[in-house]
Amino acid sequence: QYGPYFTPKHKTEWGDALNFDNAYSDHVRNFFIENALYWLNNFHIDALRLDAVHSIYDMSAKHFLSELKERVDQFIKKDGRERYIIAESDMNDVKIINEFDKGGYNLDAQWSDDFHHSVHSYLTGERDGYYEDFGDASHIKKALKETFVYSGNYSSYRKRKHGNSAEDSELFKFVICIQNHDQVGNRAFGNRLSGLIDFEKLKLAAGLMLLSPYIPLLFMGEEYAEEAPFLYFINHLDKDLIESVRKGRKEEFRSFRWGDEIPDTQDEETFLKSKLNLELKNKSTGNILFNFYKRLIEIRKQHAFTHTNRDGLDVKLINNDKVIIMKQSNVLGNTIACFNLADEDLNINLRLEGSWKKIIESSSERWCGQGDVSPAEITGESTLQVNRYSFILFGKGKL
Repeated sequence: QYGPYFTPKHKTEWGDALNFDNAYSDHVRNFFIENALYWLNNFHIDALRLDAVHSIYDMSAKHFLSELKERVDQFIKKDGRERYIIAESDMNDVKIINEFDKGGYNLDAQWSDDFHHSVHSYLTGERDGYYEDFGDASHIKKALKETFVYSGNYSSYRKRKHGNSAEDSELFKFVICIQNHDQVGNRAFGNRLSGLIDFEKLKLAAGLMLLSPYIPLLFMGEEYAEEAPFLYFINHLDKDLIESVRKGRKEEFRSFRWGDEIPDTQDEETFLKSKLNLELKNKSTGNILFNFYKRLIEIRKQHAFTHTNRDGLDVKLINNDKVIIMKQSNVLGNTIACFNLADEDLNINLRLEGSWKKIIESSSERWCGQGDVSPAEITGESTLQVNRYSFILFGKGKL
């Protein structure tokens, strides 16, 4: 109505694509770039997350994302304060973060949904929709070690090969999560992870995320096991648009077999049901989980996991693929994390050099678990018991 913002040249799941490469697209590109700079300059925003960049279609010689990053870099140079541009993408394509001279868009980081899907599918047992590509412990291992589970291999869900290798990309350029607004809000009933798995599994999932060298993203309320759902809600005035959203939601959920009776996105009650109850973080297990998250974040800072590079990261499966061993070495020393992915207590054998001190055990009584079963320190060849769905972290080095 007001300008050529959309083009029928490309189609997205929402309709015509944004016009970044068709007639009169120069002004459209500039509109969005200036909007990004407006937020960075006028509101002093530290970072911008670009939604669904896989639906940005641009056949121009210079891709829109490259031009956006160039303009932001120019602004940063003039402003003197660092800013970050992060992409949400399900393409598993490192071109998004590769430098300009490597043909990339040079964005600062991108999401890696494969980690979420691997952990979620394994711990919940869900295999519908895109979760059909996940569900094995080997997927979690690969997500930790190689970032992308699908790095050029065949995807049953997509019926084609998907992704490329991230082996030459820095680990801190990837954002991972165990919950986010999409993965919760795009469920028919807005189920949070705390409503799908037990407390031990919640702690295990948090450990896999926060003890990794990737950038963790926390979804509001996950740190205290918020009980309210996060439903998809709207407040549109256009009746046709409202019906279109309702119909689209049902179509989207068809492959997940959640049924047709889903909350009405336009109903105010849908919004009200999604409001947080912050008092939960001061009560019972909510408070325990809240302090557990705080402790993991503290450990993460102390051991500078974001300084771990790929050469300093080793991940392997043992005990018939029931235990993940993750070793990290960086400027602040060494850590080894033992994650028991099984619904049974397991004994594992470790052969280590020197003395290693226990940093945290997720099944400790302090964290509402079965109790500590590992020694405060291990040396050389050791046999450890790791309780069901729990982890133990040991450290050696400067700290």
